[in-house]
Amino acid sequence: MKTFFLFLTLLLLSFAVSAHAEPAAPKSAAFPIYPKPIPKDCYVLLKSKGWPHVVESGDYPVCWAVLKNMNKFCNEPPQYERRKLHPTTTNLKEPNWQPMDPRQNMDIIKEFLSPGYSQNMSVKAATVAGYLPRVEKQMNNGDLKLFSADIDIDNRGLKTVYRAEHLMSSDDYIEYLVAEFKQRRPSDHFDGIFSVGDLVSFRKSWYFIKFHSYEKYFTVKEVSRATEGDAGVLTRCTFQHINDRPGRK
Repeated sequence: MKTFFLFLTLLLLSFAVSAHAEPAAPKSAAFPIYPKPIPKDCYVLLKSKGWPHVVESGDYPVCWAVLKNMNKFCNEPPQYERRKLHPTTTNLKEPNWQPMDPRQNMDIIKEFLSPGYSQNMSVKAATVAGYLPRVEKQMNNGDLKLFSADIDIDNRGLKTVYRAEHLMSSDDYIEYLVAEFKQRRPSDHFDGIFSVGDLVSFRKSWYFIKFHSYEKYFTVKEVSRATEGDAGVLTRCTFQHINDRPGRK
């Protein structure tokens, strides 16, 4: 009998303690901001930092998705040139790029070469003419690649996006132009889209992942209108390969 009363007392006491315990943390709190990387991770998310070494970064779901995908390639050299999507990654998607013949679409190639900073047609024509010999060399070598895809890049309806690889050099970044649906001239002023890295979608929004060779870090930028962001894109997060961290050799 004494054992029974002792058991009942301990049971009631445990209920009382539970009633005053702190509520469970919300599910999102399971991912603390910028956690220490686990030993096998080779890419880490950076914290925001102000002047003079400005780093824009945040705790956005797309950051964790990109970081998780990148850390599936830690057995390979850092992905400075192109970022891959691992076969097991399902929440990041690339557009369905359709190849185009650059020679049969020189009007689009010239739009890539035309400077967006000037509205002077003479300046534009002279700039394009100056670049054409280099472009011709890239086409003769078979290096210049041109693609198109119809996507809703800024959540305002379908646009036709053109992508050029190795436009004037084998080392050039991939470049993009955005036109109205099935049109061949850029319509919206997306300055930030030029000379960027990879284009991927996450939860119905589109993002560019770019490596910045001078700063030695990667940025994830969400596509927006120029009036709403910094030249057409909004920086969401910044991450870095551990070999590029200060003190690493």
